[in-house]
Amino acid sequence: MIRIGICDDEAYMLERISEKVKSHMAASHMEASLRRYGSGEELLGSGEKFDVIFLDIGMKGLDGIETAKRLRAGGYRGYVVFVTVSEEDVYRSFKVGAFDYLLKPLDEKEFERTLRRILASFRSKHEGRMLIRHDGEWSVILFHDIVYAEVVNRKIHLRLTDGRDIEYYDQMKRMLDRVDERFCRCHRSYIVNVEHIRAFIPGNELMMDNRDLIPVSRTYRESFNEGYFDYVGGAYD
Repeated sequence: MIRIGICDDEAYMLERISEKVKSHMAASHMEASLRRYGSGEELLGSGEKFDVIFLDIGMKGLDGIETAKRLRAGGYRGYVVFVTVSEEDVYRSFKVGAFDYLLKPLDEKEFERTLRRILASFRSKHEGRMLIRHDGEWSVILFHDIVYAEVVNRKIHLRLTDGRDIEYYDQMKRMLDRVDERFCRCHRSYIVNVEHIRAFIPGNELMMDNRDLIPVSRTYRESFNEGYFDYVGGAYD
């Protein structure tokens, strides 16, 4: 399932983008959820989590660029596709980590090309997996399903998005060698999936999507920050 948000202050564009997305997802055999918003303020206030957001740059009130800045500042690491009437907005759009931009009126081929690239990237990210042995059997664990890993008494505990805690014998260094760049070590006993960080808590803690609090130790703070910002694309202005 891919979660898609569409934000435009023109009802016609909201409908048009929605229909194009639905059509492409059906043709790609990809399950998707869609949410539509008429302003940047409405999108930011929704509290919804998205994998992809289509943002109109020229909205009244909070424009698309400022909306994207606030999303990034709040920890959003998904794809942003700007929709704009002017190529003059291109430079500003990429400063906030845009995946792509589309010019109005929408070109069918360009829109399809952008969606194909997004889906290819999304599928690649979500196909990462590892094979582990626990409780006498082998299990395939998808990287996307791991919120964080904790080592306790020589066992690694994987806290998963479905609430399960899977434990198996391994070393943290070996696990880091097996996973990809979305995983960062923040403490001697913890590796976190940065895609599941909900908030940074004063006092050097991370709140994860499952509401668990994870410490960031002084020893790992610098390397964690480097890994985190490398993955999300750097600090956004």
